[in-house]
Amino acid sequence: MNNQQRNFENSSYSQREFPPFEGASEFQRKDATLEVQPEYQRESPPFEGASESQRKSSTLEEQSHPKISYKCKQEEGHKIPFCCVISIPHGFELVPHCEPKIVYHLDCLATMKETCRKTVQVEECGDAEVDLHILKVKGCIPFITNIDVEPKCEQEGCSTDPHHKEIAISCIESVCIDCILKCSVGCLPDVHLDCHNVRVCNLEMSPFCDGPCQFVKITGDFQLISY
Repeated sequence: MNNQQRNFENSSYSQREFPPFEGASEFQRKDATLEVQPEYQRESPPFEGASESQRKSSTLEEQSHPKISYKCKQEEGHKIPFCCVISIPHGFELVPHCEPKIVYHLDCLATMKETCRKTVQVEECGDAEVDLHILKVKGCIPFITNIDVEPKCEQEGCSTDPHHKEIAISCIESVCIDCILKCSVGCLPDVHLDCHNVRVCNLEMSPFCDGPCQFVKITGDFQLISY
């Protein structure tokens, strides 16, 4: 075989196509595949490093425990203020870093639809009457707020649990609501009131004294969200 034939065979050998990653392990093939993928095709799997049960548990936890914000959004809904005053008994004081809690229910709150005729100004046509659909919210929201207190002097305070002398004291109130939630010239959908469209926001407390008596004033807003 002369030199010209050897050069031709070497050139043909270098141009042959071989199966990709021949002789490499499965792990090496996957690594190499990731290296040649374009950037826009690469996606990291969620919960990287977690087992399948951990992924399902995390997903279920997010679904069953939705987060509800306690800060009002200025552009959403109507805000109904509420207030409640709790008297602190003699010999007790607020626990450090105390935060008020509130529980409320919506059984006494309902939505209703009304329709009325409204005169509107139409450009180049003058006045025109249209049917205005109104969605109203009426009723009341009973609620309970509480705070945690403890004896001022630990030696003089007694409890059925000697290692835990904090206790909650509460206030029961109700706020009445009669407002328009939404208006439209078209038909409005039915709205079911729940904890996601009737929220508590701006929940605050303010301790004050009236002579020898101590009180805590709890204020906040019920925010009605119109989707």
